[in-house]
Amino acid sequence: METYPTSTVHASRLVASYFIKLQEMTPGDVILIPYSGEYHFFEVEGKYFFDDEEQDIALKQRIKVKFIKKLNKNSFSTKFRKSIGVQPTLTYLGEYKDEIESALLGDDPISLSKQKAFVYTESSGSISLSYSDNISKKILKEFFDKVLDEI
Repeated sequence: METYPTSTVHASRLVASYFIKLQEMTPGDVILIPYSGEYHFFEVEGKYFFDDEEQDIALKQRIKVKFIKKLNKNSFSTKFRKSIGVQPTLTYLGEYKDEIESALLGDDPISLSKQKAFVYTESSGSISLSYSDNISKKILKEFFDKVLDEI
């Protein structure tokens, strides 16, 4: 409050919460930063440190990271995008670990080869599904869950 005397108590509590989470980060943690229609991913490489030499007081609180990848937000499920739609915030995304790992590894769960096909037709329209022989029921369920999230 001394450094930012015009700050509200609520803002000060948010800053304290961010500071605690920053100190809890450990090497190997993944940080996602939404920016301009993309998600930028970074990996934590070091523990928190205070940079006395930084001139900007807002940038003195530091953690060493390395850039991993940037991906289009639409590569992720609607549920995932909504979970990080509020900024600024620090949110644990462990629930989406598989989706994040798949995206970072370059796997696209919606890209399926066309070896088998099903077509469902009724008066209101039709649905076509093509998939390869090696697709499991689990992967099909993940696919349909993602489709339903998007609708």
